[in-house]
Amino acid sequence: MSKDNIPTFFKPKSSQSDSSSTSSSRSTRQQNIDKHIEAVIGTNDDAASCKLSAVNIGYYKDEFVQYFVKTPIRRPPLINRGFFSRVEAIEQFIKQFFAIYSDSTKPIQIVSLGCGFDTLYFRMKVMLCFNYDMQLCYVML
Repeated sequence: MSKDNIPTFFKPKSSQSDSSSTSSSRSTRQQNIDKHIEAVIGTNDDAASCKLSAVNIGYYKDEFVQYFVKTPIRRPPLINRGFFSRVEAIEQFIKQFFAIYSDSTKPIQIVSLGCGFDTLYFRMKVMLCFNYDMQLCYVML
């Protein structure tokens, strides 16, 4: 997969100055839901960008994260170290989990909620595991 084939994952909506046209086309409730979804997507994109920054500097190896970031941005050292620490801690925890339960006759399952564009599955896919990806969902009350 080349970087040219990577789709744009997130484009912020342009703000409109005429509020009457937006309120007639979309309800206020739907606009609020859209803002929350945009915030979640923006957080996901920022996290992927921070992970790529740490990878590019050499904190850890991840050959997949580059495909989730459109424009690489170098982050401050504290951000790079923080993302490296989190990625390493989660990876070590999962490896220990597999080591403890790998002798079991039952299959091992890991559910990662709120992981966004996390590449852990791709980095650890050599291990036997069941993968189910839940897409961004929200519940309307």
